[in-house]
Amino acid sequence: MQLTWLPIKKIRLSALNSMSWRKCHQQYVRTLTENEETIYLVGHIDQQTPSLTFRAELFLNPELSLQYYGSPYFSVGDYSEFKRVDQSKEREMEARLETLDVTYDEENNSYGFDYNGTSWDFANPDFSFSQFRSNLVFRWEYHPGSTLYLVWAHDRSDWQGAYNPVSDIVGDLFATGGE
Repeated sequence: MQLTWLPIKKIRLSALNSMSWRKCHQQYVRTLTENEETIYLVGHIDQQTPSLTFRAELFLNPELSLQYYGSPYFSVGDYSEFKRVDQSKEREMEARLETLDVTYDEENNSYGFDYNGTSWDFANPDFSFSQFRSNLVFRWEYHPGSTLYLVWAHDRSDWQGAYNPVSDIVGDLFATGGE
């Protein structure tokens, strides 16, 4: 959804928001190799990605303007139902993938399973990502065709190897260090 508001001729405010829910039953997780045997893992992912873009523009006169852009972005993913790619060229999904009996090790934040007499383990693929990008631009056209720009840009982001609901990480975004 996009909204633009012009409270007076010299000010323009706009906002664009989006929300994406993605559920995929065959999301690639990782490739495991041990003793010259390779296993390709896929899993069910439940991913949520909300974002917002906000712009504010102040036109002091035709030659001077101040513009602000800010955009918080979040993406979280929760994996489950891990499977091994067994016969990748089969037409039927049931024949293509083999369900694994996976156990979760909370202390190491990893999963493990036994296959062909070998114990396999892999890191928890769940994630929580948040980012805030912003910039402030001062524009001065001091001579027709000659413009000076002063720009301040800021970026802060945080990635965690664990699933946290978006509602839990929204407040943490501004506590994260920036660049």
